[in-house]
Amino acid sequence: MSELVRLLGTVDVGPLPDGVLLTQGRRALRVRGPRPWLTEAVAGLRPGVPRPAEGSALGRLVAELSEQGWITTEAPVVAPGLPHERQIGYLELFGPQPARMQRRLDTARVAVVGAGGIGAPVAQQLVASGVRRLDLVDPDRVETHNLNRQHLYVLEDVGTPKVTAAARRLAALAPDAEVAGIRRRVTTPRCLDVLPARPDVLVVAADAPEGITGICWEWATAAGVPLAVAAVGLDTGYWGPLLDPALGHCWWCFDAARQERLAPEEQHLEATGQTPTPYSFGPSNAAVAALLAHDVVRWLAAGTAPTLGARGHLRFDTGETAFFRGRQDRRCPDTHTTVRR
Repeated sequence: MSELVRLLGTVDVGPLPDGVLLTQGRRALRVRGPRPWLTEAVAGLRPGVPRPAEGSALGRLVAELSEQGWITTEAPVVAPGLPHERQIGYLELFGPQPARMQRRLDTARVAVVGAGGIGAPVAQQLVASGVRRLDLVDPDRVETHNLNRQHLYVLEDVGTPKVTAAARRLAALAPDAEVAGIRRRVTTPRCLDVLPARPDVLVVAADAPEGITGICWEWATAAGVPLAVAAVGLDTGYWGPLLDPALGHCWWCFDAARQERLAPEEQHLEATGQTPTPYSFGPSNAAVAALLAHDVVRWLAAGTAPTLGARGHLRFDTGETAFFRGRQDRRCPDTHTTVRR
């Protein structure tokens, strides 16, 4: 029996004088031809049809739609009332196999270092998206001043270790999730040996000690684990880079190239440790955390992300975004074995 092919449900069709216009979000494809036949053909592709002969009119249409990534061989996903009912369609933006991508999320394991203003909402987003094995590493207890931005916690959690409170809240969100709370301050790469299993991604969401990303990167490279990082300052936040040792990425190379782009006064501030701020605003933390979680989910589901080898910057005062991309040959020219600033 010939396999069935169908048009992704997120692709809309509209009439044109000389054919039809197919759109998925901001992507569009103009198909010229007899509009009645095209409209009927697209409607027939919704539930799925046996794969047509390559030389037929329908075969040529399917080939054109396949080039856009809009044709799938997956059966429609029916999940009424389930948490991922609306998410499956969104995953179609990442490729034509959303059910397979959701299964990747369901079986993924993520470790998050830092359960504060970035780590707490990232953990919440990951579990809500389907990640069912999560390891949280943080040494601190919930304090009252955390509650303006770390919305995983509530007033009754004050005084409780963050990893304990987070595990409890995430269990209420997804009872089938396995959340390991590890109360530890990461000061050397060996500290991460406490993780119960090798994660698919290590998220760095801690701002201490100084050089925490380099510490985590040394462990990640030895373990062959991709790493993603984010942080916020007073008026600016960043998410990324997402680095994969298997792709030849290097945190030290990326950071050296980034620092070369800084103005002299910015380099001075970083060198003297004057960039951290004691002030923090819930919406700005949530925005950066959501952008990081989006890229981690996309990486787990589809193997790519906008910040793969790149960093996104968000200015809170203007809403402007910008990207800095590291080495594009994706191969580190050197081997770095020591933690650096």
